[in-house]
Amino acid sequence: MVQGDAAGQAMIHGISLVIAEVTDMSRSVRFYRDVVGLPLMYESEAWSTVQAGQVSIGLHTPMSESPKGTGWTVVLDVDDLDALRSRLEEGGCEVSPDHEVPAGKIILFCDPDGNQLQAMQRNA
Repeated sequence: MVQGDAAGQAMIHGISLVIAEVTDMSRSVRFYRDVVGLPLMYESEAWSTVQAGQVSIGLHTPMSESPKGTGWTVVLDVDDLDALRSRLEEGGCEVSPDHEVPAGKIILFCDPDGNQLQAMQRNA
């Protein structure tokens, strides 16, 4: 955690929201709610929110004409990676093979707009 200095600068406490730009809000809401299984907290034509534990994922219609970059990846902590894989594949999603990392096992997949996500089942 980053602490503020004695001059009173703001302290960063963590991440509460990650935003993904989406081209079709209805399709994206269905993906995150029905395929991934995240609770839908709010829905409108330009902005919707799903909840992933303590972090919200905001779905936003494109904020500019040209993408400025890609590289942010949302990582979802899961209890049962195999169950999520089955759910994603049943929903028509391509899923990478399992990948072992020091903290556990991960899979990679994309939402309908190509935003990359990971899911991790942590070691016990």
